[in-house]
Amino acid sequence: MKKNYLAIIFILILIIGSFLRLYKLDNRPAHFDEGGGHAIGARALLERGEYIYNPDFHGPFLYHTTALAFYLFGMSDITLRITQALFGIATIAILWLLKDHIKIETLIILSLLIALSPSLVYYSRFAVHDSYFVFFTTAVLVFLYLYSKTKEDKYFYLFSASFAFLFTVKENAYIFLASIGFYFFVEFILNLLKTKGNFLKRIKKNKYVNWILDNKKQIIFSFIIFLSIFVILYTSFFRYPKNFIIAIKEPFIHWFKKSTTEKGFFQPHSFYLRILEEYDIVIFIFGLLGIFTVIFSYNEYTRFTTIFAFVNLAAYLLMPYKEPNNVVHIVLPLVFSAAVFSEYIRNDLRKYVLVTVILLSIYSVYATWQTSFVRYSDEKNYLVYVQTVDDIKPMLKMIKEITDQKGKNISIVVNIPETEYPLSWYFRDYTNVQYFSEALGPAYWKNIRWSGDGKAIWDDIAHSGSMSVKIDGGTGTDGEWRQKIYITGEGYYNLSGWIKTKNIQPIDAWKYAKLYIRTDKNNDPDQIIAETESLIGTNDWTFVSTRFYVGPGNSVLWLTMPIGNWGKTKGEIWFDDISLTKEDSIENLIKNPGFEEGASIREYSYADIIIFSESTGLGYNELDGYNVSRYVLRPGVNLVVYVKENN
Repeated sequence: MKKNYLAIIFILILIIGSFLRLYKLDNRPAHFDEGGGHAIGARALLERGEYIYNPDFHGPFLYHTTALAFYLFGMSDITLRITQALFGIATIAILWLLKDHIKIETLIILSLLIALSPSLVYYSRFAVHDSYFVFFTTAVLVFLYLYSKTKEDKYFYLFSASFAFLFTVKENAYIFLASIGFYFFVEFILNLLKTKGNFLKRIKKNKYVNWILDNKKQIIFSFIIFLSIFVILYTSFFRYPKNFIIAIKEPFIHWFKKSTTEKGFFQPHSFYLRILEEYDIVIFIFGLLGIFTVIFSYNEYTRFTTIFAFVNLAAYLLMPYKEPNNVVHIVLPLVFSAAVFSEYIRNDLRKYVLVTVILLSIYSVYATWQTSFVRYSDEKNYLVYVQTVDDIKPMLKMIKEITDQKGKNISIVVNIPETEYPLSWYFRDYTNVQYFSEALGPAYWKNIRWSGDGKAIWDDIAHSGSMSVKIDGGTGTDGEWRQKIYITGEGYYNLSGWIKTKNIQPIDAWKYAKLYIRTDKNNDPDQIIAETESLIGTNDWTFVSTRFYVGPGNSVLWLTMPIGNWGKTKGEIWFDDISLTKEDSIENLIKNPGFEEGASIREYSYADIIIFSESTGLGYNELDGYNVSRYVLRPGVNLVVYVKENN
């Protein structure tokens, strides 16, 4: 009767977990990792049979399973993510194998926490490697536990196979290996200390040494299983044998260096704690309680989960390199720790713990719904990292409507220096798409927007020639155009240029609408040594100039042309015909002083659709013969889209 009751509850949990992982699997646009390296790698494998292992993109398992999904069901956002969702469901289902060996309450808590975990659900709906890793980690633990209870060889072989697959998923397997290795080392030492006799006798009587001696055939066969799976997947079924050498030599060193360097994805130690406290608080609380279970119930299973949860928690908190998805490698050990807490507390308390977990899981359902279905691209959602936002959906819909009418061979130009992913995924069926990564704008000049909603523009309103540079301050902007200048030695220099303004209104700026020169320090602008007067209000083209002295030891200067540096300014400002000369020379040290050189959007006006990034603050004016619209690709990457009017 109890088993039937348990089966009904477990099936209900499995159904809920499946719903959360499969419902609207394509609701969020593809992340640049999904539509970039992962989709590209899977397509290369499917279409050309190519697979080259690169530690930065992790192991081969994702690419082979995704390629299989593409082959069976075609390419879509759903098939891009379907295998992750199915492995997330399988992580719950495999726990059923424990039904005869753990208490009913423990199995319910274990399956419920995994099914409803906001972070586990979020990354089961994401075409990255973590859902596979969670499944195979769970499989390793389940089969190792079953082997310890039954001593049946099949579970040891399944343990070895799961371990092998784990190493084909992601290099985090080395951390998992370290935690398991540390546990067996502790157990070996404890067993050694419990045994009487001299050191040699203790070694001979050690149960782990004896197990190795008694199971040599099983160990050899398990190693063959492990090696076979490892080799087959890394060499992509023996087609790329060099991958095996790379997989043996590079991943540990590569990721050890990368994950211990305070660069790139460096985050404070509290980074994952913030996620746990915000979303997986139920798992966090009961997982921490489980770590201390070893104090009042001291056995090999409580020791294992204590070491497993503590080592992973410490490793990922201390590691400088942190990404949100790695929180799952903390969550899963805490889940098993929570289960052990339930398994080994007093019988009269176990049901109260179960009821408490079920009641608190209501919050987990709410948090899961918010993170995976409502705020899946909100940067305030701690599980999100530069996620493609919904604003891209109307752009894709517009382009689809055009291509449905005109055909998929229309000319499309995409220029997004930050990376066009995932647009290359969405444009995969279009036959005439060109991708560029060059930064548009005037050559040798850089625009910076420190704050505000303004835009830097390469404009066709000029003092002379055909072009100038402009800053539109919007509702208030701290921004500038800048150039690094190499000078010819000490002496007097003359700086001059032409400035045009419209409704310049400083808000809190004390440097605005002028030219000024700064010295160089560590390849960055430093002290101001010269500046022209500021303009305010509306002015037609106005000549400004200043004379200044540069002492010995200065070989680099920085020219800055701000709308409102050190504070915001509203209005519009144009700069043109900038000159910096040494007093005894006529040579202009400014490169491209009239802003005539550079890459212009007009160079791509042959295309039916032009998509450019405005993320650096560089804006674009109207283009004759095109309709223009603007979208956000992901936080910090804004797009301007030109569509030919006859489309």
